[in-house]
Amino acid sequence: MNQADHPVVALHGVHKTYRLGQHVIPALQGVDLTVQRGELLALTGPSAAAKAPS
Repeated sequence: MNQADHPVVALHGVHKTYRLGQHVIPALQGVDLTVQRGELLALTGPSAAAKAPS
């Protein structure tokens, strides 16, 4: 298998929750994402909406 066969980004089963007082807000539940070499990916959203990698 050569390097071109491997994804440049691969996420599996991603979960993210936020707390708002006593409430737990699920934002992502079991998200999978694969981006292959040559594919384009755009993350959009309002300013300060946590789009940058952290």
